Amino acid sequence: VLIYVNSVLQQSGLSSKDKLPGGDITIAEALMAPTVIYVKQVLDLVSKGGVKGIAHITGGGFTENIPRVLPEGLGAFIYKDSWEVPIVFKWLQEVIHVSITNF
Repeated sequence: VLIYVNSVLQQSGLSSKDKLPGGDITIAEALMAPTVIYVKQVLDLVSKGGVKGIAHITGGGFTENIPRVLPEGLGAFIYKDSWEVPIVFKWLQEVIHVSITNF
């Protein structure tokens, strides 16, 4: 994501100190927000049984990470509207016209 930031700031004419369009914090604050950690929720699901695999989605996104936990011949359905995309990513996508899947 950071490789896009300078380009986005230049293209948008904004500075990291400006308010994030559509948000109530600065662009810098949005970009530096800590990652949400889901350990408690995941451990709760695992303790109930039935979980056969878990993928930590980082570099490579869904297309590279999810197949690592699936047996050969098995696929996955991804419902991209089942979670909210943080406003900072929507803004980045809008300014540089890139698919959200690239994040």
